[in-house]
Amino acid sequence: MNRREEFLKSGAERNESDSREERLAGWWQTASFGLALGRRAGRAAAKARRSVQAAETAQALVDQQAVYALLEEGHSVRWIADQLSMSRTAVGRLAKSMKRGGELSDVRMAASPGIDEETKRLVLRAWDVDSLEESLENDAYEAKSSRVDDPENMEKGETVDRKKRMTKILDRAAEVGRYAENLENAIGAGGRTPRPDDALHHLGDDTGRLISEGLSVGGISGGADVIDAYLQAFNEARTKNGMRQLTPRLAVKNLQWAIVTPEQMTVEQREEIRKEFTRRHSS
Repeated sequence: MNRREEFLKSGAERNESDSREERLAGWWQTASFGLALGRRAGRAAAKARRSVQAAETAQALVDQQAVYALLEEGHSVRWIADQLSMSRTAVGRLAKSMKRGGELSDVRMAASPGIDEETKRLVLRAWDVDSLEESLENDAYEAKSSRVDDPENMEKGETVDRKKRMTKILDRAAEVGRYAENLENAIGAGGRTPRPDDALHHLGDDTGRLISEGLSVGGISGGADVIDAYLQAFNEARTKNGMRQLTPRLAVKNLQWAIVTPEQMTVEQREEIRKEFTRRHSS
């Protein structure tokens, strides 16, 4: 039996009540995953750094592209910042960098050597296209759709688009909820470190950004929907981990911690979202 298999079966550094399969499922998150892989350590660290560089470059590119697209449609910096959950300062800086003589101008950001292809793949995925050719087809389709003059058809199209956007936001909120509980469970595994107190539950900055997106797409109700999606997934993961449910009251007790910048929403909007969420769970 090799060292890795022996370590995994022994339950060392883990909750010994967990099965081998349960230990294996969460092993990638632990320091001991590198056990007996020392010869690959340098290469693994370098690959991880390149992946981070590619992701950071892709994020910067997509932010720039999204701002360009919405500026070209005539939207204001403030409106764009709300839609993209970015600060007005960041949007304003990008807008300034893409203007020449007061007119919007295309600019190119070069990816670092060695990560161009990975960055391209991430950028295409962010825009929900599989290839550059498909992006041209989507452009033609959207240009054609934008010429439809029937107000009823336009309203239906906007409604469908909002529903799709909201579905994606809620799916991401559920992912964050599952991750948050599994992280709490990992912290408390083995009994050496207590699980975080539910009274101090923090929805997290990622959830805060998704609440802001939900507010932009679906109003106060949309913001509350995001918290619902997070809490449902969080509690489903808790059930699997044999833990008691997080109550709705405690889920939003510290909602203000998740809203990290005033650009995300006003205090009044935040409290309206809290109020709507609480109303849903008051019975």
